[in-house]
Amino acid sequence: MPQREVIRTPRDELQFEFVWPDASRTTEAFGPAYGHLTVGLKGHPVWPPTTPQRDGIAGSWVELLEHLSTYWRYLMVEQGYPFHVRPGKPSQLDGELSSRWENVPESALSAEEEEAYAFELSHNLAEASPGSLRPDLWFVRDGGVFIVEAQTGPRTIVEYLASNEVRTLLTRVGDAIAVRLESAADHRSEQAKRAWSNHESVGLDVLAPIATGLSESYLREACGAAPIEEVFDDVQSSWAGENVFLDVTYRCKGLMPPQTLRAVLSQVRGMHSEISKELRIHGEAAFRELASRESALPRPYQQGRALANWLRENLNNPSGRVEPEQLLLNWGVPVSMQDLATRWLDAVAVWAHGRQPMILCNSSDKHRKNEGARRATLAHEVCHLLIDRYVSLPLSAVVGGAMEQSSEKRANAFAAEFLCPRREAGAEFRRERNVGNAVRQLTVRFGVSKELASMQLANSGEVNDFSGQAELESLGPPGATYPWKR
Repeated sequence: MPQREVIRTPRDELQFEFVWPDASRTTEAFGPAYGHLTVGLKGHPVWPPTTPQRDGIAGSWVELLEHLSTYWRYLMVEQGYPFHVRPGKPSQLDGELSSRWENVPESALSAEEEEAYAFELSHNLAEASPGSLRPDLWFVRDGGVFIVEAQTGPRTIVEYLASNEVRTLLTRVGDAIAVRLESAADHRSEQAKRAWSNHESVGLDVLAPIATGLSESYLREACGAAPIEEVFDDVQSSWAGENVFLDVTYRCKGLMPPQTLRAVLSQVRGMHSEISKELRIHGEAAFRELASRESALPRPYQQGRALANWLRENLNNPSGRVEPEQLLLNWGVPVSMQDLATRWLDAVAVWAHGRQPMILCNSSDKHRKNEGARRATLAHEVCHLLIDRYVSLPLSAVVGGAMEQSSEKRANAFAAEFLCPRREAGAEFRRERNVGNAVRQLTVRFGVSKELASMQLANSGEVNDFSGQAELESLGPPGATYPWKR
């Protein structure tokens, strides 16, 4: 009888099923790793892309093992997309790159195209079988989450899976193929077994540039005279994909000087306490609240607003001014001002591996001279600490850095609604009957910038006349999207 081997994630979102033949003449003809493979995502067939044949796609799966061995370090450790473009899902990468390349000099275009192709080779398992017509099966990591996308005919399926679950599943897939090769003595099988046995035997000097997307020269300068392990090794993680120091470095995108990065990482290394009971309780409750309402509130900004109002109710402060910094301190989260030597990054927050969370707020002119900007940054981080430790599972968050789009949109909407609720902005306008006066009152009453107050008043739906809307646009942030222009 053929041997069936099913490998799946804990909740069955992703499944690989091998059917290995028991006839020795079959393996003699096609190789010891010959068999049939079926892959499914969220209950939908991926390989093959229609209703599965009884035994799936036939093939010599040594090529899949070779592919995993060759690209494992990129598949597992590399984050995001080439050149920090931000497609909504992997299949939209080509469109984002095409837009980028419209402004790239011809002299640089060839190198960028090669890098983009290398990325697809590493992260699309359909590339494991050159010349085949297998549907795409993408794996792209963002912090502690993999975006898994499959194309099955006209349907695109996207699932977000914990990185440790994906790593475990693909390790078991590789192991299952390697077991088939145990008794094989041909040259290809021997090479494949040797490569798989060493697929994670890679040092930080190799993994750091892959995990951070930064040059070796930048990373060497960040280390100074210290060895790379002293600066980047994370003793609390078992593999580089959960290394908080590499994650922070990736999210900072090289926007701060290397020596400043070294100082930031040193502060992170000094945090050893556990997450406070207060933050744990609020985080678990916020996660349950979001889970209960996510289907009714699919858009990130809707989720952010709902969570902000939920938190205000839980703090018994539905309408008054809130103090995000005091709230963070009550939750055992230290906040310190730090010169990040850049105007592009607003704050760095870290909470990985049960460490006491910490927030480093950039002491740039933006935060030193503008109370509203600093309060908005801290409120933004409150959302990350409440939700994203559970939902998107990153190891850190950098405001202004490389963060997944939906979590940033949710945190931005949360910060605005938490600091200055729309209903309060609308009520202020009804009292004043003047846009400029209402915005000024809101900035004083809630301690926010005129830009944030203007957007919350616009989103309240109270300003319906053309002149008032035009005034709000002049006071609001440049390039913002207003309700009457959607």
